[in-house]
Amino acid sequence: MTLAPDEPQAQGYREQKRDPFSRQRPHKGKRARFLWWQRLGAAAGLLLVIGALGTLLAASVGVFVFTAGLALESIIS
Repeated sequence: MTLAPDEPQAQGYREQKRDPFSRQRPHKGKRARFLWWQRLGAAAGLLLVIGALGTLLAASVGVFVFTAGLALESIIS
């Protein structure tokens, strides 16, 4: 039986060194969760996007009402 070089038994499972990048690797299972500052940043970004879209909608409705008023004024007179 030939083991692949990436299998833990082939490298000597007990002799492996500590992984220096273990904090950057994705977690699975119960450890897979977002940190509080990531949630805070996502909430702030969501509020910013909602506010920008609301302002854009209000401005477009205002421009439409203004131009409709000008058009109605020109039709009446």
